[in-house]
Amino acid sequence: MISEKDLAYLKRAVALARQALKEGDEPFGSLLVSHEGLVLFEDYNHVSGGDHTRHPEFEISRWAAKNMTPENRKLATVLMSTEKWTTLLLKNGPFGWLFIN
Repeated sequence: MISEKDLAYLKRAVALARQALKEGDEPFGSLLVSHEGLVLFEDYNHVSGGDHTRHPEFEISRWAAKNMTPENRKLATVLMSTEKWTTLLLKNGPFGWLFIN
């Protein structure tokens, strides 16, 4: 079962995906959450300008590499969503768990 806290993170990822869509980009949103439950970094897709490395997961990885120790990266979680999957996400729980080692 998904916790209320995790559901809140995933809803934020959906909101970020919607923001990307609103700005004319592909609907992807992601957050980096520490093992203490703090949102450390969040972003959404910025690939419409032609740079296809501007997915939020890549931005999170770059940020984490510069700002976190390897030990803290191992404990952190990336949550991600796409606007198109909102119903599935909210009905079935997280589908975008990623661990950055």
